[in-house]
Order: sequence, then C-alpha cells, then structure tokens
Amino acid sequence: MSHILVKAIADSDQKYAFMTLQNPQPWSLEKIRTIEKQGLEAGLPLMQHAADCALKLILKCHGLPQHALVLAGPGNNGGDALTLALGLWQHGSLVTVIQPQFPKPAVTDAYAAHANWIATGEAVLSQWPDKANHYDLIVDGLFGIGLDRPLTNPWQYLIKCANRHEAPTLALDIPSGLFAQSASTPNLQDPQNSQTIIQARWTTAFIAPTQAVCETCHAHWVGELYLCDLGLRSDA
Repeated sequence: MSHILVKAIADSDQKYAFMTLQNPQPWSLEKIRTIEKQGLEAGLPLMQHAADCALKLILKCHGLPQHALVLAGPGNNGGDALTLALGLWQHGSLVTVIQPQFPKPAVTDAYAAHANWIATGEAVLSQWPDKANHYDLIVDGLFGIGLDRPLTNPWQYLIKCANRHEAPTLALDIPSGLFAQSASTPNLQDPQNSQTIIQARWTTAFIAPTQAVCETCHAHWVGELYLCDLGLRSDA
C-alpha cells in the first residue's frame, strides 16, 4: 500500500479539514518536541485537538463505528486514545477500552484523560477479551513517537491480537512498536519483530511526520498516512 499523506489544519472554530501535503519532509523528534512544548506552554489543549482530528479522520475514512476497540498505553499516546474513546462514546458508538497499565498522576494530561473515561462508568479491560469478533474499528494508542525500546508482553500480545483481527486499525501518531527514528527500529526483516508492530489501515501523525512513517518501506505498517498539525505550524 502506498502512502497518502494529508495535512489537517484547524480553522478558527478548532474544527479540522484535510488537504493534500506535497513532498512531506520528516521532522526530528527534537523539533517536534520543541513545537509541542511551545503549544503546551501557550495553553493549547493538544490532546483534545489530537482526539478531535482523529475523530474527524474516522468519520471521513470509516464512518462512525458501531463498536470500537481502543488500545491505550500508559503515556500521552494512551491519553490521546482515551480522549478519542470519549468522543466516539459521546457520538453514540459502543467503545471498549483496553489499558493494561494506567497513567501515573505525573503524566497529567493522560491521567486526566483516564479519569474522564472512568467518569463515564464504562469499564477498562486489562487484557484482550475472549470474544472480540464484534468490533468494527480498532484504535492503536499504545505507544507514540517516544518509544525507543522493544516491546514486551502484554503489549506484544495486544498488537498480535489486533493484527489478527479483521477490523481496520487507526494508529495515533505512529503504529505502536515502530520507532520514530527508523534507524533504531529492531530488524524488521525478523518475523518476530515485524509481527509486534501494529499493521494500521490509517496512521495520523501529530504536529509533523517522523522519519519512520514517511519511509515507503514501512507502508505495510503505516497504511494511509495523514497529518494533523494540532493547530501548530507543521511547515516551519
């Protein structure tokens, strides 16, 4: 599958629209983190922006799911996923959340996103459910561009289960298991490594694309690539 890179920009009402971005140039992690820090210091609700953009992408590419399965990690990528889960739930979708490890209070935005989801009264599972054939969309929010180590269980098992499921997967930021700086990713020719990376139908990068999601050799995992700048300048 070839890459389709699309840019999402925010208008004055903080609603998102998509347009083609020609000749994408990957950004370094340092540059993305710098822009992200500036946005947070300016008081921008970046996690909510990310969830709003991902919801817009789902409605565009898939339609409102009847029952979404959301995989959430313990960090801000998991916070993005939980905020998206809340948006889907508010739009009328059934939503099942799997989060084997809860965020720590120090991870303030992710911790708040977890609390907001718990406030709905919906459950949070710790492992893949025995009966999982009824989901029509999977959201991958396990790990984002900060991942720099090979994953172990329970994360590996969740990824393998998601990849075996017939429902399409939307990866937030980057497919979990893939390293943003692709040179550091474990040997993808090794089946043991390649099977523990989410195989997404769509990936939405936030702020700017990283090296890994721009490389055509990773299209098997990235799928169709979209970009949401979260209301920040991603062409600077």
